[in-house]
Amino acid sequence: MVIAAFVVSVIALFVGLYASRVARQVAESGFKAEEQFKADLVTLLAALRSIIVKGALNAAGSTPLSVEKEINTIRDFQASTSGLALAAWAARQGNIGDSEDPTAGRWRVLSLDLGNLSGTTGDDVEKGAASNAKLPNWATSVELALENLTEDSVRAISKNIRDLPGTFAALKESREDDLLLKIWFDSYQSKEESESPESRRGRLEYLRESGIDDPDIDAWLALISENNDDFQAALKRGADPAVSLGDVLARYDGDAPEEDANSTPGEEPS
Repeated sequence: MVIAAFVVSVIALFVGLYASRVARQVAESGFKAEEQFKADLVTLLAALRSIIVKGALNAAGSTPLSVEKEINTIRDFQASTSGLALAAWAARQGNIGDSEDPTAGRWRVLSLDLGNLSGTTGDDVEKGAASNAKLPNWATSVELALENLTEDSVRAISKNIRDLPGTFAALKESREDDLLLKIWFDSYQSKEESESPESRRGRLEYLRESGIDDPDIDAWLALISENNDDFQAALKRGADPAVSLGDVLARYDGDAPEEDANSTPGEEPS
């Protein structure tokens, strides 16, 4: 009984130490993420304020002032985990805010404003606002949005940095909430669907039925239909397994009209 009690006590001690260690690691991880986000945010704010000040000086007629360092800082922030977390937060705040609320409006365009600043090149970098008067305007809009962050919101944003599943959920949500991202992803998905192999089946069949003898056409039709025998036969006839579907169709741009994926050879596209 004494030995059993001793073993139980030892096990309990190790379990307690392990639980304490895990709790400390979790706490330290959250603390580090929050502190890193704060540091990154302050660095971003310093760059934004510098652009604003230099813009005001340029407007007063001073010698053009370079903003190269500031732009590089903004680029680094956008490409960081802090930038990703802030972008997701901004998209959500812009979406839930009132359409006429200027603060919500600034959140809605925050990623766009940072993107415009990051994309600054050439004379705009060397001469700052003297070359592009929009630079301090974009910087001002971002600063005014960020000043609405509270300690609780900073903690919530930094949580996404250490919570990977939460980050994926936030990214998915931001694709609907962020105006710029929504336009981009909708356009991308539409293009992806229109260029998918299945959507081009009708045109491939049209080409083959029109009398064009091309083993690459047969190979792609076999791939779309998942017919391995036909695919192997096309390879034996000289089909190139590395050629893209787009390149195959480009050979016959003037020979066949674009058709709906569900149309059959000889039918008019719907």
